[in-house]
Amino acid sequence: MEVKGNIKKSRGLKDFTRLLLGLCLCLFMLCLYQQMRLWQLGVIDSVFIKATALYLLHQLGFTAFVGLVLAFVFRFLESKVPALGFRTTLVFCTMILISEVWLVEYFIHQYELLDYSTFTGLPNINMSMSSMLSGVFLAVIIVGLFWGAYKITTSWHGIIGRMYPLTIVFFVMFLGTFFMEEQPINQNKVQYLVTDAIAQAFDVYEYTGQKEYPLLRPWSPTTGLDGYFKFTQKKPNVVLIVLEDLGADFVNQKGKYRGFTPFLDSLTSVSLSWDHFLSNTLDLESTIPSVLGSLPNGVSGFLRAESPVDRNTLFGLLKANGYRTAFYSGSNTSLTQLDKFLEQEQVDFTNDKSDFGAGYQLLRADKAGNISGYPDKEVYKKWKADFSPTESPRLDVFMLSSLQDMDLLPEKSTYLDILEHKMTNLGLSRESTRFIEKNKDVFAARLYSDDALRQFFMDFKQEEQFKNTIFLITGNKNLQRPNAQRLASYHVPFIIYSPLLTSNTTFKTKASHQDIAPSLLSLLHNTFQFDMPQQMAWLGGDLISKEPKKIALYRNQGVVKDFIIENHFISSGTVYAIDDELGLSGKRTATKDSLQAYFKQFKAIDHYVVEQNKLLPDSLSLFKVSKRRFTNEEKVWIQSVFNGSNFDNAYATARSLAHKGNADRALLLCAYILSEVPGHIDAQILQGRIYAWSKEYAKSLATLEAAVKKYPHYQDAYAALLDVYFWSGKVTNYVWVAAQMERNAIESAQLDQKIERLKVLEQKINSQLSQLDFESTE
Repeated sequence: MEVKGNIKKSRGLKDFTRLLLGLCLCLFMLCLYQQMRLWQLGVIDSVFIKATALYLLHQLGFTAFVGLVLAFVFRFLESKVPALGFRTTLVFCTMILISEVWLVEYFIHQYELLDYSTFTGLPNINMSMSSMLSGVFLAVIIVGLFWGAYKITTSWHGIIGRMYPLTIVFFVMFLGTFFMEEQPINQNKVQYLVTDAIAQAFDVYEYTGQKEYPLLRPWSPTTGLDGYFKFTQKKPNVVLIVLEDLGADFVNQKGKYRGFTPFLDSLTSVSLSWDHFLSNTLDLESTIPSVLGSLPNGVSGFLRAESPVDRNTLFGLLKANGYRTAFYSGSNTSLTQLDKFLEQEQVDFTNDKSDFGAGYQLLRADKAGNISGYPDKEVYKKWKADFSPTESPRLDVFMLSSLQDMDLLPEKSTYLDILEHKMTNLGLSRESTRFIEKNKDVFAARLYSDDALRQFFMDFKQEEQFKNTIFLITGNKNLQRPNAQRLASYHVPFIIYSPLLTSNTTFKTKASHQDIAPSLLSLLHNTFQFDMPQQMAWLGGDLISKEPKKIALYRNQGVVKDFIIENHFISSGTVYAIDDELGLSGKRTATKDSLQAYFKQFKAIDHYVVEQNKLLPDSLSLFKVSKRRFTNEEKVWIQSVFNGSNFDNAYATARSLAHKGNADRALLLCAYILSEVPGHIDAQILQGRIYAWSKEYAKSLATLEAAVKKYPHYQDAYAALLDVYFWSGKVTNYVWVAAQMERNAIESAQLDQKIERLKVLEQKINSQLSQLDFESTE
């Protein structure tokens, strides 16, 4: 081969230019591949559109930029070692192409660019097996095409000799693209990721203000919602439902894909609703602290902050005023550290993927063998099974994941049939119909979710408490479309429905998830005089205030990426004007510097209060969330026995230590496991057993009773607790355990034997007591 045979010879700019030609050709092919795939999926109407031309121009300019940068490296390395510059350029261009392949596949799968914050959480990125396989196949083809292009241009010496100066022209064209309107669909994906990483690296989050708690301010319970409710003397129940991927495109007659949420549409017509409502983050789990606490994000997301942050949320503030709190989800909350947040908030009852007992149907396994969890109907069914009327008001929070693949749902055919019927009767545009045809799973999943919501309301209406309940329903992000404006991704519905409403209306004011907690608490406080802290550190305000707003938008977990200041939208260093329908009408330069300065100041505060735990003083926090601090000596020992991320292995080590009689070390390792994974029930049970073996029965019972309440379907927790009742002589307490088992439909011969053992002991103690003579003798 010519390449191999001459690999040691010194190379010139003609060889360098041939590599650039190959790079440019392959980038062009990836551009066409992306557009063809998007057209095939029904996302765009044609391959040959303006966005394609802009994309090709970006690819050409990017190639020229790479050429100018590498030219100096090439010449320098060639002057030192023959062919070293050539080999370096060859490897670098190959890496660019492989990276671009994967980033294009990600864009086709997610309809959004991969930014640096998301890239750093790469293991959590959800891509199907077919997408990964097509990425591998495409990478092989593109690298082969790159080599082929280099070989074909071997005889083009005359033409190539005159081409290199054109890179200056191409580079000028590349600079010109900075003055065009950029959209994710027409950007070079490697360029975007690298520039975003550089921007984050040089973006200084240094807070230089004088206030120790810059977000802390006196609380003023004012809201315009007061006039829309007529309350009874009882505090109302609150139900919050966050539906993944429920965007504004689906809801009401204004939705681009209207008609696929018929129940939610009917509910909206008798509710308070917002036309211009925004999610502060596109990440489902990150929506929870945003909605419940109006909280900032920090560098890596509030849930992923290195140390706990003192705060007050709806969970704590309502609980302090007599509410029972609960959280329901069908997914695994420990994967995103949401379980830590719920633990710190001292939620009375949590239910995620690990807490469903018999009688609930998991989603089918995907092609890779993974089971994501339980679908909406099963989560509502679990709530119904757990529901029991109480005198105390309730806060029930639902976080429901969307179905990415309808094949996983046993009822798939039912909702696909409904989808077909809808498509023939809704009168959608040709463009919308084509998109739906190519993405039937997405729309069938929306129909399923809406039907599940309808059934939930029907079940709840049978309860007396329904009449005194406020329902809040929202989503985490809009339908992702590559040709949509950036602000559109955040546009979600928000409705407040309640039998307590006196009227319904639609608000045109801009509002966000961060306005929900301040407004709801003000509404309840003004009627029921809640016991509230005098100072708060919320980012949001009143839901229906017409005052100019500042709204932080975080895209995914990570630093704030976009920002709204009054009627201006800041994104990727550009300031846009926002029109009356949340459209971006053009770039603004007159006020750019002052707006960017404010945005930079906000990012510094956002980072500071989360990373330094300066949201509010711990004296104002209802629940102290300080994480256990391990001494350096303890850390060294923990690292010596556990240095991975598999906490089940750490649990096995702790159990082995306990069985060998090393209780102190076993307890230390259990404490570490629970500090990192609060939902590790086996570690908590082991902790309770070790206390019992050391005859610290009070600690043991407190630990194990908490475990049973938290995980009422886990039989090992019951077994451990019954053992400790027996060892400690708490013979009558089995009655409570038996009641819990009956309520949660737990049937176990082993547990029945343990209860029988306690009954026998109880009878023996009662018999001995009856034989004693308690009468005094003279």
